[in-house]
Amino acid sequence: SHSTIKELFNKATGLNVKCENIESVNEIKDIKKKIDGYLRNILTNNSTLHEALEDIKNMKEMLQDVNIHEIVRLVEKDATEAQKYSTLVKSEQDKSEALIKVLVKHFTDAEKLKTEMNKNLPIQRIDEIVKEVMKYKDEIARREEEMNTYLKNTKEYRDTAFRHCRNVYSRKKKLEYLKEKEKA
Repeated sequence: SHSTIKELFNKATGLNVKCENIESVNEIKDIKKKIDGYLRNILTNNSTLHEALEDIKNMKEMLQDVNIHEIVRLVEKDATEAQKYSTLVKSEQDKSEALIKVLVKHFTDAEKLKTEMNKNLPIQRIDEIVKEVMKYKDEIARREEEMNTYLKNTKEYRDTAFRHCRNVYSRKKKLEYLKEKEKA
């Protein structure tokens, strides 16, 4: 909702101002992550508001339209769009699952390396293991944003597909009503 967007914007702005007085790079990175999360939520809420507005426009158009051929065309268009977005949902879920497999492998490999480490190893080997574990840690952290994008896209595509399905259902009901009205 608009109030949620405004609240998140104010929080992000406050954190941004707070960053100006902080010297610790780690604190700034943490705040940046929070701000990125707020921005993601703002974009999601904004998208939801636009979708609701689009729903209202479609409903108004549908209620005003009595041309059966146009309604049939719109049903076909919405059915095609629903199928398209359902396919996009599946694609994003597949990407997400593939990324999860990669991340699980990285995590497993890092765990193996950690168990390999002990005090009897030469310092050089311990350093190598630590560097490899850190590479895995950095890679997992880097891919987190990618996963968030997949999840955001999945939700957006799912909501859009659902909206088109609702339009199909509503227009079919309108067609049934118009047919009954013609018979009467």
